[in-house]
Amino acid sequence: MNKRVFIIADHGLAIFYFLQSDVVSTLIGQDIEVILLTADESVDAINARFGRPGLIIERLQTDKINAYVANTQPMLQWWLDFLRRAGAAEGTNLAAVDTYIQHVKSEAHARRKRLLPMMELFVKLMRRSRIVREALVRFQNRFTPNFYDDLFHNYHPDLVVASSPGFRQDR
Repeated sequence: MNKRVFIIADHGLAIFYFLQSDVVSTLIGQDIEVILLTADESVDAINARFGRPGLIIERLQTDKINAYVANTQPMLQWWLDFLRRAGAAEGTNLAAVDTYIQHVKSEAHARRKRLLPMMELFVKLMRRSRIVREALVRFQNRFTPNFYDDLFHNYHPDLVVASSPGFRQDR
């Protein structure tokens, strides 16, 4: 294989639909090796059903990620994730984002409810300022534990494709 691509797919049945499409076959047919990173519990089932030369299935290591999030400034990481999701630029369709904010409001416990008005002001600022959005991303990058260094070292991918760049475990 001449090139390699990491594809991060962690959405349950969507992974199986994706693997049934022609995307992976087309890439492999062009001598591009596909390394699929997926939910730990799906690896064996995906290998059994879709395994073939040119397709390598790797674990997302969600247990390590969840432990890291739970033990390394979890409240700050939660708010950074909220801001990253809620602070999309104006000019994009924000209906789903606004629904997410309403969902957070409706389920927030007392401490979060006290902080939400301040965070909503920050969201408004983020929506208007690319500089503020980029600053948030830089700050959030402090919480990157490098769980995948070994995979990058072993495979040296030419491209990384993530289903939701930066929003969940794929950041």
